[in-house]
Amino acid sequence: MHQRALSANNLILGDEIFMLTMDAGPRINSRTISVVLQFLVESPDFNFETYASKEDQIFSPYPSGHQLPIRKEYIPSQYVLKTAHIEEASYKGNACVLIEWWKQLEHGTLDGQREMGKSQTIVWAGDQLTVSHLHGLQNFHYEDHNSFDHLDFLVSVFGWFHAQMAVKHSIHSQYYGT
Repeated sequence: MHQRALSANNLILGDEIFMLTMDAGPRINSRTISVVLQFLVESPDFNFETYASKEDQIFSPYPSGHQLPIRKEYIPSQYVLKTAHIEEASYKGNACVLIEWWKQLEHGTLDGQREMGKSQTIVWAGDQLTVSHLHGLQNFHYEDHNSFDHLDFLVSVFGWFHAQMAVKHSIHSQYYGT
């Protein structure tokens, strides 16, 4: 949250964006070449084993810089929570929904909140209003005293399911019976 508050006051300028682009360009170019070569090498019509220069360094896959760890303790958990009849049209309503979910996830205690604030990440997919309210709640709490109150562990993302349902409803309404 501290970073969010800092970035609100320190805007990035066009020249800085240009310099960052120039700095990242060679890495992006190398990765792009690697992806295209891997696609060609792995295509069924190309018999890579008979290729004379198959040992060339250019054909080795580009190393991933942000690869996630693959161990049993890193398997993500997914929970289906009980429905709760709480309005979500306001910041207060969204805060009440969060409190309800913490109780269902057994993080209503101080120890549970401490654990969530220190070591967990919760991805919350919702419609545009919900995501906007969650970002607003995070902004409101950026000066609070701990990571749980900051909502640092909460990553809210726009859920395309809501957009798809709105489009399908619109199409159905427009063309029903035609």
